[in-house]
Amino acid sequence: MRSMRFLALILFSAGAGRSAGISDAESTVLLHQGDSLIFQIQTSSFGYNASRFGLSTGPSDLNFSFVSAPAAMSGNISVWLDSAVVSGPLSFAAAQYYGSQYQGPVAAVQALLHLSPLLSSQILSSQTLDLAIRNEGPDLELGLPPNSLRQDLSVSLSGGPLTVGAPASAVSLDSAPEPGTAALIVPALGIWYLAGVRRAANRS
Repeated sequence: MRSMRFLALILFSAGAGRSAGISDAESTVLLHQGDSLIFQIQTSSFGYNASRFGLSTGPSDLNFSFVSAPAAMSGNISVWLDSAVVSGPLSFAAAQYYGSQYQGPVAAVQALLHLSPLLSSQILSSQTLDLAIRNEGPDLELGLPPNSLRQDLSVSLSGGPLTVGAPASAVSLDSAPEPGTAALIVPALGIWYLAGVRRAANRS
C-alpha cells in the first residue's frame, strides 16, 4: 500500500508545474510556452465603495491592461481568472506609456472581461482574485524596466455606474511541466513497481 501511495505522489509531482514568488526588485521575466504570471488582485475596495453608495456589491466586469517592452509585440497570451480561462488568445499592440520612471513606446494588451455571477460572488466572498497571464506561444520576455512586474498590470472592477481600482499585491511565476517529463518517468516507475511486487511475492 505504501508503494502505491509513493507511486501516485511521484506521478502527481511529475505532472505538476513549479510556482515561485517574484519580488518587486524583478522587472522582467521569461515565460516559456505554457508558463503563467499570476497576480494576486485585491478586490475588497469594490464591495466597500458599492456598499457606501447603496449599489450591488458584486462586480460585473473587470478591465485589465498590461504593458511590456516593445520586444513583446509578437507575443500571444490568454487570461485566466481563478483558474478559469476568460479571454484569449490576445495579442500585444503598439502603444505609448507615460509613467514617473519611463516614457516611451511599449507593447500593450488590454481587455474588458465580463464576470459570471458565480465568479462575481466568489470575488466578493474572498476579496481576492488570481489573474493569470499565460504565454500561448514561443518564449516571451515580459516586463517594462525600471517598473516592477507588479506595476505593469492595471486592473479595475466595475458594476453599474461604479468603477474601482484593484491593485496587485503580489506576483508569482507558474512554470509549466517540461514536455515529456511524465512520459519518461512513468515507464521507469512501472518497472520499479513490478520489481517490488515480484520481490514481495518471492518473500511470501
